Amino acid sequence: NHTTLTNQFDALKYAAEISFEFNRVDSAIAFRRRLLEANPNDSINKIGLAKLLAAQGESVEVENLLTQIISDRNALRSARWQARSILNAAMSNVAFDSFSQFYNGISAVKNSPNEAAKQFFINSLIADKDAPNSARQELIKLYASSNQPLAALKFAETDRTVKSDELLQTLSEAAEKIGDFQKAIEFERAKFSEKAERIFNLQKLDEEKNRRATDFTVDAENTKKL
Repeated sequence: NHTTLTNQFDALKYAAEISFEFNRVDSAIAFRRRLLEANPNDSINKIGLAKLLAAQGESVEVENLLTQIISDRNALRSARWQARSILNAAMSNVAFDSFSQFYNGISAVKNSPNEAAKQFFINSLIADKDAPNSARQELIKLYASSNQPLAALKFAETDRTVKSDELLQTLSEAAEKIGDFQKAIEFERAKFSEKAERIFNLQKLDEEKNRRATDFTVDAENTKKL
C-alpha cells in the first residue's frame, strides 16, 4: 500500500544519507540506485545520485540523470533548475567549482598524468575541502606516480576516507622510498589482504637502517675519544 511504499522510500533515503555521512560513498550510491528503481520519478533522489556519481568520475551517467530531470516537465521547477546548474558546472571548467575541477582533473589523468591534473584536483579541494569526491586520493596517486613520495604521504595525512588496498600499496611504496619503513609496514597492515612476505622484508630493512644508525653513532663517539 501507499504507506508501505513511503516507508520504504524513506528508509532507502535515510540509509543513503547516513552512508554518505560516514564517507561510504559506494554504499550511498547503492541505496540511491535502489531508490531510483523503486521510484524512478523522484528527481531529488536523481540529483543526489548524480552528485555521488560525480565524485566517482562517472560523467556519462551523471549527464544522463541530470538531462532526464531537465527534460521532465513533471519534475519540480526547482529540481530542473538545480539539475541544469549542476550539469553546466560539471561539463565546463568553472574556476573553483569543486565538482567541475574534479571532473577536469579526471579527464586530464586519462590523457596523461601531469601538472594540469594536479592543479585541477588542488582547485577542487580549495573550492570545497569537504566535497564528496576523491580529489585527495587522486592527488596521492599522481604525486606517487611522478616520483614525489613525500608529497603523496603528506596528502594521505589529510585524507580521512576509506582507502583501497591499491592505494594503501601505493602509500606503502612511497614510505619505503623515503626510508620510513615503519610507516610502510603500517600501510601494509591496514590492507584487507596484507602480504606477510612484504611486511617481513620491510621489517628487515628497518632493522638494517637502525643498525647502521647505531654503528654510525658508535663510530662518532669513538672518533671523539681519539
